[in-house]
Amino acid sequence: MVHSDFLTLQMVLVGVNPSTIW
Repeated sequence: MVHSDFLTLQMVLVGVNPSTIW
């Protein structure tokens, strides 16, 4: 797994749904 992609996806998810924080 690429941590960079995971972090980017995580940031995108948080940007779309601030209520969803991993």
